[in-house]
Amino acid sequence: MKETPHSRWWLNPASPRGMSLLELLLVLGVIGLLLALLLPAVQAARETARRSHCANNLRQTAAACQLYHVAQQRFPASTSTWECWTWAFGLLPFLDQGALYERWDRRGEFMAAANLPLAATPLPVYKCPAAISDAIYLYGTAGNERPYATIDYKGCQSVNSSDDLLKSWGRMYWLDGVVSRQRVRAAQIADGLSHTLLIVESTGGRYLYDPDGAPYKRIPQIWYPTDGGWSGRALSGYSPTWQGSLVGRPACTLNCTNMYDVGPYSFHPGGALASLCDGSVHFLSEQTEPQVIGAMYCYFEGELTGDY
Repeated sequence: MKETPHSRWWLNPASPRGMSLLELLLVLGVIGLLLALLLPAVQAARETARRSHCANNLRQTAAACQLYHVAQQRFPASTSTWECWTWAFGLLPFLDQGALYERWDRRGEFMAAANLPLAATPLPVYKCPAAISDAIYLYGTAGNERPYATIDYKGCQSVNSSDDLLKSWGRMYWLDGVVSRQRVRAAQIADGLSHTLLIVESTGGRYLYDPDGAPYKRIPQIWYPTDGGWSGRALSGYSPTWQGSLVGRPACTLNCTNMYDVGPYSFHPGGALASLCDGSVHFLSEQTEPQVIGAMYCYFEGELTGDY
């Protein structure tokens, strides 16, 4: 058949023929379908990367705790002595931050004016990429706010054995964890290094959040200026019934709120990461029995831990 000027209309830029509305809708529908299929996969890949990065931070921190133990014959603690005023500060020489550690003025108070600029130094190893907290937060009265560098991890300080869900232990009051206000040696960990928590995720910064990741309405922000920073105490306690009362539930195991002295809290779906005293890192599921998490918080209770 002989070709005419209009027989190849798709190659003719002057052709008056365009895409019909039906064709346009069909193309847009296919693009929308592809995006709908790809978006969850992209989001899952991003979360996997964030979780992997966060787990690596915990591995480095746990390794630093073990090096600290070799040097000091005990794990770091948040105490009121210059040797290790806060556990995160005490680990600085073992996290390639020896220069920052040495610059800290030891002639006065830990948070003396000369040290405040140093407390605002962001440390990537203490910042989980999944957490929505800023690397540096401001705290104080209007016109007198000071910057603090965030930490998204807390040391396991204690567990409330008087909690209604933990009364079967037959103990009372708060039982110490490994990273607390006391100095704990590895030989004291009767429950085993691979069954005892060391550091857990807990989103830092100025603001507090509820189980859905929304702002915590009852108490919108931290109480003490350094509670969200690595220069602060950064300690986590565990009491599932009390944690539940904070968020209007009978009990809450994980991801309740990131308030100081509360259990693990992260922005990872379904749970939070934690390191054990043997240096390993695990993902704690929100479905874990509260008794299991509680037993892992204490190093000498003797309770058996199950799946987590």
